Amino acid sequence: MKTQTKILCLFFIFIFYSCSKHKIEPVWWLRGENIHLEIDLKEKKTLQFFEKKDLIFEAKIEEHQFSEEEKLKVKAIITKVGEKKEYQLKYQQKGELIFWFEKQKNYLKMVCNKIFNKPYYFSLSPFLANTTAFRILSGFEREDFKSSLNFKEAKKDHVLEILLNKPSLMSDEAVLKEEVKPTRIWVREKKYGVLSVIKTMEDYLTDMDFSTFWGTEDFWDTELEMLVFDSLGKPLKKPAKIRAIYLNTGNLDKPSKYFDYHRAKEIEISFSQDYQGGLGTSRGNYNTLKYKVLLPDTQEEKILVFFEPILAYAVRIRFKDFYMGYQNAFAIYDFNLFLDND
Repeated sequence: MKTQTKILCLFFIFIFYSCSKHKIEPVWWLRGENIHLEIDLKEKKTLQFFEKKDLIFEAKIEEHQFSEEEKLKVKAIITKVGEKKEYQLKYQQKGELIFWFEKQKNYLKMVCNKIFNKPYYFSLSPFLANTTAFRILSGFEREDFKSSLNFKEAKKDHVLEILLNKPSLMSDEAVLKEEVKPTRIWVREKKYGVLSVIKTMEDYLTDMDFSTFWGTEDFWDTELEMLVFDSLGKPLKKPAKIRAIYLNTGNLDKPSKYFDYHRAKEIEISFSQDYQGGLGTSRGNYNTLKYKVLLPDTQEEKILVFFEPILAYAVRIRFKDFYMGYQNAFAIYDFNLFLDND
């Protein structure tokens, strides 16, 4: 009788030990992003991905198996996709998915057969932004930097594709109507030497014309994504070496109008080493370091220089806070990247 009791106790200890070994925490945060994953293997049997509070997609777990102590394979079928059009386009037709999870110390590696061909990395808590790997140049430093042979403007020999998640203040038709005015032609070509064709309000971001801007009335949570291609508009064979970010936050052509629109105060910068792969609304995969910057509200160009070049195909700016202007709209006048001149 004692022997049977002892065997039974050993059996329950074995079961408990096995269950405790095969454990993955229920909530994980995607590095560099505002995205988190909720894993429920027991009750709901679901995988849920959220971007802030917005559901990206939910998948019903059909099967799961621990192949090793902290390696998990999950077969799941997408049952619900979030309302945003980016989520619908990315996940509506995915159907059955195979996930492989591997826990390593304090992070979780995830690979999925139909989402992207590279792994994603999650942490147990939201990823903190870097605030020390850069500095904002002062007046005389800006001119020295722009004239240095060590750096070059990305727009001069690269095609820059800009993606914005907010509607513009001006329609394409309104922009084209404005651009044919004689006074506008003179300012554009004679004063600022802008020879490129302006078709949309987004084009104003890279024209380096102090009088023009991109703006939106729906300014909270504005995101700007810039993808860098070669001079023919084809993907780069290797990442660009991004050394600095250039931006104007207000009207420098007429300083009296500098405070008309809301201006960027706090921004979050992320870089992608891929042209695609974003789990949420972004096109690029920003599963790396992010940087938080507090911009001064000064009537001058702003150049943010990184101490070491950032290797990336794309950069994303999230506008987190604003200096408020007289008009109920947010504006960015110029945006550009500086690259190492190899």
